[in-house]
Amino acid sequence: HIGDGAVIENSMIYNGCDIKGEVKNSIIFPGVSVEEGASVQDSVIFFNNRIGKGCEIRKTISDVNCTYNERVKVGLKLNDGPKKIAVIGWNNNVPSSTELGAGITVSPRLPKDRWPSFAEPGEVIR
Repeated sequence: HIGDGAVIENSMIYNGCDIKGEVKNSIIFPGVSVEEGASVQDSVIFFNNRIGKGCEIRKTISDVNCTYNERVKVGLKLNDGPKKIAVIGWNNNVPSSTELGAGITVSPRLPKDRWPSFAEPGEVIR
């Protein structure tokens, strides 16, 4: 389903997605939901991810079954260094308002108490 306010540019969206936000230069696999006000750019989002309202996902590979709650920012260039690809492992539930810098790596199934509210570019979170 593509919502009335959705913006899709230069992207591949598979069947079974619900796109209400913005998707640019990305590949979106089945079962992905991009809510209103969310933006996905230069990313690959695998099966059954939910991108919540107000999220900004940039240069990210997101494995299966991840939830990005409201206002999460991933892969943003937070310094003057090169913008690298963020990798988020499977079965993660990213808390609202979390900010993860470019090139971040997050292990699969990270426990709730291990999530930082902010992580520098290139960090590995286990």
